[in-house]
This record gives sequence, structure tokens and C-alpha cells, in this order.
Amino acid sequence: MATVRCDHCGALIQDSATMVDHGGLVYCCANCSSAVEQQGSGSDPQSPEHENDLRCRHCGTPIADESTMMSRGDDPYCCGNCYQMAA
Repeated sequence: MATVRCDHCGALIQDSATMVDHGGLVYCCANCSSAVEQQGSGSDPQSPEHENDLRCRHCGTPIADESTMMSRGDDPYCCGNCYQMAA
């Protein structure tokens, strides 16, 4: 596989199992894909940020899909790709 990086956070995609291809753009996980789609407030005046959101330690993306989340100590990562970037 050629070197592929997330179009949202720039993480090197080493684990393609969590990768999302959305309209020709590639994201390391559903959290980064969702973060791009959620730009703008819509009906939520505090969107896309909420005070108690878990955020990826590497890229700062809110972790909405915890199924791909990894952690090192108290530091959450949105996916294994961001986890590896912080290693």
C-alpha cells in the first residue's frame, strides 16, 4: 500500500481497517471523517465543540465513535493510526 495520510489530521494510515474513503478524500477513521462533515453549527450553537467531549491527543478531533478509540494512560486517541503517530 502506498503511503496514505488522513486528509483531516495528516496521520499516516497504517491500519486501513479504520480508514474511511469519503468522496475521494481519505480519513484515518470515522471520527476524522465526521469532524470534517460537522464543521458549522447547524441547530447546535455549540457545535462542533462541547466541553466534555473526549478529544484525540494527536489531532484534537472529538471522539464520537469510540469503537476505534485507543488510549495510552489517560490520553485518548481517535484510532490506532493517531495512536501510532504519537508513539
